[in-house]
Amino acid sequence: MEMSRGVTIIKLLIILVVIILIIAIAYIGLGITQQQSRDVRRMSDMNALEKALALYQTSNDTFPISPNGTAIDGTDLVSKELLISESMTEVPKDPLHPEYSYTYSTNLTGTDFTIKFCLEGSSIPGYTTGCNNYITP
Repeated sequence: MEMSRGVTIIKLLIILVVIILIIAIAYIGLGITQQQSRDVRRMSDMNALEKALALYQTSNDTFPISPNGTAIDGTDLVSKELLISESMTEVPKDPLHPEYSYTYSTNLTGTDFTIKFCLEGSSIPGYTTGCNNYITP
């Protein structure tokens, strides 16, 4: 009788370990999916900002001037210029703001711009993990 109890306890421990492993794998998979989703959103934000800046430049013959760089969060001067000019109805900010942010800068005359942004993974072709990614017109 004692022996069957021991076997039952061992079986329960094995089942518990298997359940914990399944939960851990699902948690890791969910984290990767969320990371990829945020990166896709960042690329969508870059596309929207690029289009809005092109509209702004068409109307003003220059991009909003910010030679020292501006973190775009919807409340900064560049965001306000895009909203006032109706180039955008809402300025996007990084999904993990303030940990990450989009940084906009121009040359002194506003004829060129760069937006730097971070990616958490390497699933976006042509871009790398980290904050060394950028778009230009």
